[in-house]
Amino acid sequence: MRRSIFSIFLFALFQTIISTASAKEIDLSNGKTPPCPRILSRATSFSITTNVSADINETELSVYFDSPVGTATITVYDVNNQVVDQQIVNTNSISEVVIPTDVWDSGDYSVEISYGTTTLVGSFIIE
Repeated sequence: MRRSIFSIFLFALFQTIISTASAKEIDLSNGKTPPCPRILSRATSFSITTNVSADINETELSVYFDSPVGTATITVYDVNNQVVDQQIVNTNSISEVVIPTDVWDSGDYSVEISYGTTTLVGSFIIE
């Protein structure tokens, strides 16, 4: 029984290490909310004062709030400017949002994170 529990623990730890190692950080930049985010280019800067970071791996998009910012809206657009996912979260009680991406088509996507008067926009590719 101990060996079985230990094996399950090692498997879970190994999966976490693989998932974390292959995640790519998404550059977020400050910007006004675009009505239709058409230009999907990687931002060249990341402001540490935003308190928000995001990364993508093979199966999910993760958005992290380093400190509470109140109610935040996370919207993901595909290359055709269609909303593929939208999450509204209270960051006073949730600091990480995970959005499954494994059923999305390959292509370019953009993520928009809005709270208060701040809007952050980043882009990523699913291959």
